[in-house]
Amino acid sequence: MKRDLDQVSWKRQLTLSGKTEIWVQGMEENNQWKFHDGTLMSRICLAGETNGESEIHMRANTTCPTGYVVYHHTYIDICLLYVPIKAKYTIASSHCKQNGGDLIKIDTLEKYDFFKYYLGQYTGNGQFQVLVQEIEENNTQWRFHDGTLMPGHCLASLSGLEGKIHMRAMSSLDFKCQDAYPTDKYHFMC
Repeated sequence: MKRDLDQVSWKRQLTLSGKTEIWVQGMEENNQWKFHDGTLMSRICLAGETNGESEIHMRANTTCPTGYVVYHHTYIDICLLYVPIKAKYTIASSHCKQNGGDLIKIDTLEKYDFFKYYLGQYTGNGQFQVLVQEIEENNTQWRFHDGTLMPGHCLASLSGLEGKIHMRAMSSLDFKCQDAYPTDKYHFMC
């Protein structure tokens, strides 16, 4: 059964091969591909099939670096990598940037739910903590690296201790986040 994209609850897929296909419905209007709600299909490439009417079948292919998994988030694909090696925040962030990414940015509840689900497979190995992208500025606001404010989806509590300017998710707290010192070492996710 075919349905418009805005009526479908996207089924999240993981692939270890790094290549995934998603089929969606859209339309061509004035040489621009759009979803039925009018949103442009900026990161989608034409697969070359049509039913002869307004429905165009589109395919999104994402190739991630080796070891990463693909997570389909709203209209874009995200490549994720869990690194079970302890590192300071700056080292972890640099490692992620070497592959063109950054520490995971938990900016939506949907992404936070996937983060918890994905890391849940590792909880049998004992409790652990994972660095996530967030920096405290001026003892007042938590921001992502691009300057946007942290929405607080994973926030459990803040210690209020001076110098704790980074954020970590704790498996023992269902991956709720707490602040951390720059010198602390934890696992991380790109």
